Amino acid sequence: MDASDNGMCRGWRDQIDTLIIFSGLFSATVTAFTVESYQWLNETPTDTLARLQLRDRFDAAQNPDIDRLAPATFSVSSTSVAINTLWFASLTLSLAAVVISILCKQWLHEYQRYDNFTTDEAFLIRGLRYRGLMAWRVPEIIASLPLLLQTALILLLSHQLSL
Repeated sequence: MDASDNGMCRGWRDQIDTLIIFSGLFSATVTAFTVESYQWLNETPTDTLARLQLRDRFDAAQNPDIDRLAPATFSVSSTSVAINTLWFASLTLSLAAVVISILCKQWLHEYQRYDNFTTDEAFLIRGLRYRGLMAWRVPEIIASLPLLLQTALILLLSHQLSL
């Protein structure tokens, strides 16, 4: 293996490491938002309890104003659904970037592994692995990872952009 291979792989590994760190921090942030916003999709237990207690306390036949006294039935706003959809999609893309990054790092690790080979064997294996690396388009995949994370960031912020 020559110096250009080491430099090429080192550059890719450094880029992937940076992307994994960013993806981890970004995923944690999106998860915090998503945990809070997911509650918008469900009725809170206190609202349900209040509605049941009012219905138990008043009989609709005896009190025609029961519908006016009871809390409104729960409905999810389309904005809540849209925001949650965007944020879950953002989290999915971020986690996908991590998985793909790990797979690329494994490819690079195997590409540079030449344990217990003679020089001639190592040269042949390097050629086969290089062709495999290019056939699987690993450089293009690595280059597309920032786009995946940028898309995730746009999805996270897109509800703010539409306001």
